[in-house]
Amino acid sequence: MGSNDETSYYGGYGAFTPGVQSTAKFANTPAAPTKLTTSSTYTTSVQLTRPTIEGGSSSSEKSTCTGTASILTSSTAAARSPTSRISSAEPAHTPARFAQMVDLQDPILYGVTEEQLLKTSFGDICPSGNCVDDCKNTTRVFQAIPQGLQVDPLRYGRMEDQKANVTLFSTCSNLEFSTNFATAEENVNFTPYFSTNDSTDLFKVAANIASCFVATCEQTRKPTLCADACSPAKLLSSPTTFDYMLGLPDCVVRLCDNTCSLPYVDPDVLGIGVLISYFIQALLLVICATAIMVSAGFQLWKVSQAQPTVRESLRSPLETFVRVQALFGISLAIATLIMRPDEIDPLNGYALILTAIMGFLPPVFTLMLLHSHGVRSRFSTALVFVSYLLNTVTFFILVRNLSISTHDRLFLDKAIDSLFSAKACGGGPAILLCYQLTGTDPVGFLSGFYDNSSFANIKTVPLLWIWTTLVLLVLITRHLVATTQKRSDAVGQLPPAKPQGLDRSKRPSGFHAFLSKPLFTFFILSLATSLFFLCLLYQYLLVRANALMDVVDQKGWSFGQVVALLFWVPPFLDILRSMYEKEKYEKVQNAHESQS
Repeated sequence: MGSNDETSYYGGYGAFTPGVQSTAKFANTPAAPTKLTTSSTYTTSVQLTRPTIEGGSSSSEKSTCTGTASILTSSTAAARSPTSRISSAEPAHTPARFAQMVDLQDPILYGVTEEQLLKTSFGDICPSGNCVDDCKNTTRVFQAIPQGLQVDPLRYGRMEDQKANVTLFSTCSNLEFSTNFATAEENVNFTPYFSTNDSTDLFKVAANIASCFVATCEQTRKPTLCADACSPAKLLSSPTTFDYMLGLPDCVVRLCDNTCSLPYVDPDVLGIGVLISYFIQALLLVICATAIMVSAGFQLWKVSQAQPTVRESLRSPLETFVRVQALFGISLAIATLIMRPDEIDPLNGYALILTAIMGFLPPVFTLMLLHSHGVRSRFSTALVFVSYLLNTVTFFILVRNLSISTHDRLFLDKAIDSLFSAKACGGGPAILLCYQLTGTDPVGFLSGFYDNSSFANIKTVPLLWIWTTLVLLVLITRHLVATTQKRSDAVGQLPPAKPQGLDRSKRPSGFHAFLSKPLFTFFILSLATSLFFLCLLYQYLLVRANALMDVVDQKGWSFGQVVALLFWVPPFLDILRSMYEKEKYEKVQNAHESQS
């Protein structure tokens, strides 16, 4: 394999080789296939599965940005394009076709015919009257819908009836072909839009387009995955020519067809500290639930105790544990409200749904376990209720926003624009062009994964809230009843002694007696605990989805990440304090017994 061979890898969709004319598959007017004569290796770290269409919706089970593979490319690519009046004997750096990317699968390119070019209304595309001048406005070139165009965002640049209308980006990226064709054709409706007296104009436009793709690649979380494919050497066939068929499809697939081009989730939303906090919370909760269930089984069956209890030394650590969870949830909810969940982008929005669940599910689960053993306090219950209430508000704002807005093309484009800021593109990134070039984009890919990938998705996640709400209502009701009864007993007087037979008549019987049996009490507690365990498993699936998307920066330690971890120090300190006080109490008690 020669050292000068340059073949860029384009997923499983074909190869694109500099100097070889018509190596891409076109969506119109088929011709005989042309076999590539070069092959080389290209190392890529992209391992992903694109969404597949299932009943009209996209879904995906895997999308990671890790691992490397050296891929040998030597394939047959079909060159299907309209007959061109530009001679094929021209230098390799002069594009022989007006190409427009329309898909990520073959045929990926649409060859605009010269007849279609002559019929295109460039007055709307280039309002200045000269497309060369309009193409210098990089901001407008890299807008999802160029300013001034009244078009359907879902149809702009897309194939319909084997035809795709010319876009501003395709006009600017095929400028060399258009100017050459305008000179040769001399059509009064076409030539004026592509006339230029300055030979550097084409260079400026080509350089600006290439610079935008380079800058966008640099802002992704994995720049090494697209750096080579989106380099000027791959996009430009000469200093003045942006060759559409040379390297653009290879660059676009790396920016558009996965989530690797997205930045990381805001670390204050779901950073490594928050992620570790989730696992700490889940682990402590599983340990606590297991211990409570063992204790309940022993006390209800072996001891025949009506109300299971815990050791006095454990009451304080358990209270601290539930209060820390509630305070952590309140902090997450307040931070979420400050971030305006009704306007949040899907990248951070899906992560915020996970943090909202952390704010209401585990605290209520812990509160139920404590109440089952008589560990009740108004303060702890109030904290859990406040955490539940605040996170309920943020949860449903997020679910509503992401259930509706992710199907809104304008919302998705706005979300992409908010995640990037590339000066080389005039403000917005090249990823804004993804939908018109391919019919998909990284944010849409992300939404498709969370919306349709598995049972744990945006449609079923409210089930967690429904179950948590039912349990919390029961706990609060029982707590209020117990508090009221306790107050009545405290202010009332002792009742006079009654005959023993009357006492028997007051004892529960029938169905009420069955409900009071330890076996039924243990069954209800076991059932509720099992359902909560299923909810925790569901929550883990959401965490796993973020891991598959690789959107959490696992090396980005910041101030907020450290604070998130320090939240869990008090329960451990309280356990140590209780153990120390218990040991101290036993020593004092032993000393008294020895003296007596």
